Amino acid sequence: MAEMVADTRGLIEELDLGPCHIVGSSMGSMIAQELALGWPHLVRSAVLIATRSRTDAFRRAQSDADRELRESGIRLPPRYSATRTVLEMLSPATIDDDEAVAMWLEMFELSSGNNAGGQSAAVAALGDRRAALGGISAPCRAIAFADDRVCPPHLVAEVAQSIPDCDLVTIPQCGHIGYLERPEAVNAAIVEFLAMNKGLTPHDRTAGSPMPVNTS
Repeated sequence: MAEMVADTRGLIEELDLGPCHIVGSSMGSMIAQELALGWPHLVRSAVLIATRSRTDAFRRAQSDADRELRESGIRLPPRYSATRTVLEMLSPATIDDDEAVAMWLEMFELSSGNNAGGQSAAVAALGDRRAALGGISAPCRAIAFADDRVCPPHLVAEVAQSIPDCDLVTIPQCGHIGYLERPEAVNAAIVEFLAMNKGLTPHDRTAGSPMPVNTS
């Protein structure tokens, strides 16, 4: 994780983009959190999609199980991996749509060699960052997906509660990749936040408590 944060920082500095607006999803949002915490002069605002500040008991057990499977050398059939990925990444609304789920099953079967388990291990290694996130001064928006099993809404809400100036948007009928299931709703939440913070520095807004917002 530290290396990826350093890469992001290096890119912003090399291109002389800071302070800039950052939008990240999943591990990308956790990279954004660490960047905003360690290098606040580079981050004007941040949108944190499907994020979390810790690994809870179930997600830790899942990460450990994935690690044990990788280390065992057992390779699961691509079709099995695809069905598991669908259950993990998509919402019931998409799974219940025969045409949509057929497309996703085919795509995940073709890409069954991804390193999602390794990413989960990297996130788990961060530990509990809730207290540390209180040091972020940039305005933030946390976006939760109601049916997300990887970064469930209660863990996203913890991030919003930990960052002094962070609101919370929860989008229904979305799994972990909700930006692909309901792109219009996700884009609207991002654009709205960026418009509110256009041209502002982290100190131009008065910090307030997180305010949950639901979009339908």
